[in-house]
Amino acid sequence: MDKILILLHLFAVIVFLGNIITEIRWLHKASKTGNKETIRFAITEIIKGDKVFTLPCVFVITATGSFVYNQFPILENRWLLFALTAYIISGIVYTLRVAPLQKKIAQLVADNSATLSSDYKRAYTSWNFWGLIALLTAAMSLIFTTIKFPL
Repeated sequence: MDKILILLHLFAVIVFLGNIITEIRWLHKASKTGNKETIRFAITEIIKGDKVFTLPCVFVITATGSFVYNQFPILENRWLLFALTAYIISGIVYTLRVAPLQKKIAQLVADNSATLSSDYKRAYTSWNFWGLIALLTAAMSLIFTTIKFPL
């Protein structure tokens, strides 16, 4: 049973991180075109991708992780404490910064004007920064649980 839970956990982590990386790339490429329709399509698909892939993976990672790692006392295994902290920070960054910025970007490209506003450029830059923070903290969680640094 443990091996199945570990496999599910790893699969969810791969999909989770892959989706974040893909979303950052999609919006980057769409923004480079300067075409609102392309950006609108990309941000719409990113929001859908979060609902279909990212959020379900969060639940699977959390559920399987709690079963697999509950045998390790957190205070005696600091690698687990740091991994959980990084994972939680990633979730907080996504919830408080990334998701609201995605909605804002979707609103900013919803009109039919031909040009991108400076508000869009600020929102995109902020989204890119916070998305990278969410990705890096999630990746740190993976590193801590894989390598199990003796901290």
